[in-house]
Amino acid sequence: MPIPIEFVFTEEERQQAMDEGLRRQRVNEARGLRGRNGGAWKGSKALDIHLLGAAGEMAVASYLGMKEHLFKETEARRGSDDLPGMDVKTR
Repeated sequence: MPIPIEFVFTEEERQQAMDEGLRRQRVNEARGLRGRNGGAWKGSKALDIHLLGAAGEMAVASYLGMKEHLFKETEARRGSDDLPGMDVKTR
């Protein structure tokens, strides 16, 4: 069984992840983009998903020393990587 890793955000990391999650939600709602896999695409549930995803990416990047690669792609594209060679999944 995998061993969990405990991670605590700095205030700057927390704010950066929140800003990115909010940006993603604003862009998706403005463009009418639907969530993948039948997930929520607007409203508070969709925002929660964007915040969780951005926080997961921040945690992985910070833990691996890759924060300079964070949030480079501003539009979701199939087959793209969140970090070089890595697609971060948060659940």
